[in-house]
Amino acid sequence: MVTDFIVIVLRVMTGALMPVIAAAINVNGHLAIFAVLAWGILPIGGALCGIVAAFGYGIGVRIVRRRPGSLALAAAPITNALAYIAIFYIEYRMINVRGVPLSNAMSFGNVFDAVLRSTTIGVGGIRVTGALGAIG
Repeated sequence: MVTDFIVIVLRVMTGALMPVIAAAINVNGHLAIFAVLAWGILPIGGALCGIVAAFGYGIGVRIVRRRPGSLALAAAPITNALAYIAIFYIEYRMINVRGVPLSNAMSFGNVFDAVLRSTTIGVGGIRVTGALGAIG
């Protein structure tokens, strides 16, 4: 139990750092690093973000010298989902529209909903779908 706690804490620490980095790159560099694809299909940006976010698991496992227990394994998809949402929330807090913070104009729920509904799927640089709408 204590070993799982150490692994989870380290994972959360690296998992919290990754969305900050990804959001800063997206807002300041205009590059959604988590959406970068190689040859239009391989999600190398998402894989890189996942590696950075999961780095804490590797550190924790090396420190405690044991495999992660069931609690740490169960926490993995939860921390991954929270990191994904955190990227959007940090961007939401960082974006200004005509000098006005986006957070003053819209709620995070509305922005997150709009982003998900306007998502499109493409392969090889060719858009395969229109906006996904309710299934986004």
